[in-house]
Amino acid sequence: MPAVTRKVSASLAGVAIVVLIAGYLNATQAVTTPTTRAAQQMLSAAHSVYAPDLADVAVLSTEQFSHIELTDQDGQVFQFDQHAADATVLNFMFTGCAIECPRQTAQLREIYKSVSESGSGVVKMLSISITPETDSVRTLKSFAGRYDIDSPDWRFLRAGRDHTDELMSRFAISSGTDISNPLDHRNVIYLLNASGQVVQQYAADPIDTGRVSKEVLQLANPLS
Repeated sequence: MPAVTRKVSASLAGVAIVVLIAGYLNATQAVTTPTTRAAQQMLSAAHSVYAPDLADVAVLSTEQFSHIELTDQDGQVFQFDQHAADATVLNFMFTGCAIECPRQTAQLREIYKSVSESGSGVVKMLSISITPETDSVRTLKSFAGRYDIDSPDWRFLRAGRDHTDELMSRFAISSGTDISNPLDHRNVIYLLNASGQVVQQYAADPIDTGRVSKEVLQLANPLS
């Protein structure tokens, strides 16, 4: 092979190696970006309980939503700053949901029954509608009745559209760009402590009811 040809081949090989290395580094950086990593964690936890990134959820507290006024299934005004419990389980739902919300509500009912029968601390449940336009007080009451839920410690709640969007945005419920699309939301439930801080979040498709019940009880009665 002529010397000139060898030099050109070597140069091309060198360029190829540089391109491959650059591509590898870019791919590695893409995998490790916070956004992608969070998405991967969410996907890998689709059927299990997972711990949140505490650096993110530590600043999320119900006191940040004291300006938001909601209405429960009995037509009573509800505000987060008036809410007191040793542990609170919070989820987002809508009554027009055909599969996920009914299944999630049934699983939450199992958790609520388990922790209520234990008699450990004050545990409350908050289910917030993401479609306030169609989920009236009467509709929420009817939905709760389908699951024999009639307790002051489990509130089905609705707010105005603007406040609903604010809650969905802060709790990162929407899985896409259209926050108003009820079918485009993550199946996640949240555990709050007595100060109203989010201390845990769980994949809810399905819910690991045994583990969630255990962690709720541990939070409500840490000395047990």
